[in-house]
Amino acid sequence: MKRKDLMHSHQQNELCSSCGQRSSCGSVYQKLGAARGPSVLGKSLIAFVLPIVLFLLALAASDRLFRGRIENTDLRMLAGILPSLAVSIAGVGAARRIFLSRAGCDRQGEPS
Repeated sequence: MKRKDLMHSHQQNELCSSCGQRSSCGSVYQKLGAARGPSVLGKSLIAFVLPIVLFLLALAASDRLFRGRIENTDLRMLAGILPSLAVSIAGVGAARRIFLSRAGCDRQGEPS
């Protein structure tokens, strides 16, 4: 073990020595670590990465679309925010429906 790991282990033992549940705590963490469940990668990407990517792409597209019509850059970016939000929300909704239909779930995420 590395020195840093040994120090952390020693500090953890000091904290656990005064705990009334120190005997059952380790088994709980072992069970949680060994638990098998469905991957949440797809849901995480849909929830966190997809909205940002869609928003930025739509903002760039709206900037290009408004470039000839609105000369002020700040105003052009401001005009692109609402359509970009709409595209982002619609895209996430569509991706969610596709993801849930592949998983065999209804609209609320419950198995159908």
